Amino acid sequence: MCYFLNKVISIGGLLSSIIIILSSSSWFTAWMGLEVNMMTFMPLIVTSNKLSGEAAMKYFFTQVTGSMFLLMFIVLSIFYSAKGGFMMNSLLMSIIILALLLKLGAVPVHFWLPALIEGLSWETTLILITIQKIGPLSLLLMMNMSMKFMLVSSSLMSAVVGSISGLNQLLCRKLMSYSSIAHMGWLLMALSINKMLLWVYFILYCSLTMMVISIFKFYQTFHMSQMLMSYNSIIIVSFTFYLTLLSLGGLPPLMGFLPKWLLLKFMMLSNMFLPAIILVLSSVLTIYFYIRLTYTAFMLILLKSTMNNKINSMNFMMKYWILMPTIMLPSLLMML
Repeated sequence: MCYFLNKVISIGGLLSSIIIILSSSSWFTAWMGLEVNMMTFMPLIVTSNKLSGEAAMKYFFTQVTGSMFLLMFIVLSIFYSAKGGFMMNSLLMSIIILALLLKLGAVPVHFWLPALIEGLSWETTLILITIQKIGPLSLLLMMNMSMKFMLVSSSLMSAVVGSISGLNQLLCRKLMSYSSIAHMGWLLMALSINKMLLWVYFILYCSLTMMVISIFKFYQTFHMSQMLMSYNSIIIVSFTFYLTLLSLGGLPPLMGFLPKWLLLKFMMLSNMFLPAIILVLSSVLTIYFYIRLTYTAFMLILLKSTMNNKINSMNFMMKYWILMPTIMLPSLLMML
């Protein structure tokens, strides 16, 4: 009961801190919102898990480092700007962007995220790689886009590093952390091009991530080998899960491909051909890993269906043709 009450209070504090950040009119108010956010998230990290204490300390020192630089340069910006507020010189702006990238877990300051996530529960992992990104992303939106080159550079590095690092990853939580880093690359690119597209991508990313992590939690899955053993007993669950994984990777024409396709379209209109190619290649690497995993799983499912009886195999195909249009239809309609 005490743990449940603690969780309710912490989640309420998280939502309140996000509201403070979104409604802030100055950097100091935004900094206060980030601090409230950090302090209310800390109790969610500390659980009965042996690694939770270490994870809490890693998160604390990482976030405090970002907040320290943020506060330091907010104060210094007063001396560099006659108007105050969000106007500051290029050096201060670049440092503040770096501090916000640290809080987001984007490259080149991403190393804390995979190390931290091993000590978290699945619920806390979901909050960390989804809700906790809202505040820093909102602050980046408030900034002058004169530092667009810095965001684009971090975007491309995040997409490449996230996809390569997750290529041979077999631990589920670390896979989700590298997936988060890779998607952060796409989010930062969307942020530098179109604000509305940023939130469209973010909402779809959160939805797909929530579906994947919910299944991980339900089956208590922590290693990829457990996926092949646990999920294949229920064909429709395993099929839905693997399709969601492919969608999260951005395989066309699944739902996860829609925001990436829209972003690439905007990049083509902005003559950003080379960054678009880099993002596509990084996404191909991510999809390759998911396809390799799902191919093995599907072969096991079909083999099991064949060994049982032909009726089960027919039921599987019927469920396949019912489910596929449901997942693909929204993406196909948007592409027309």
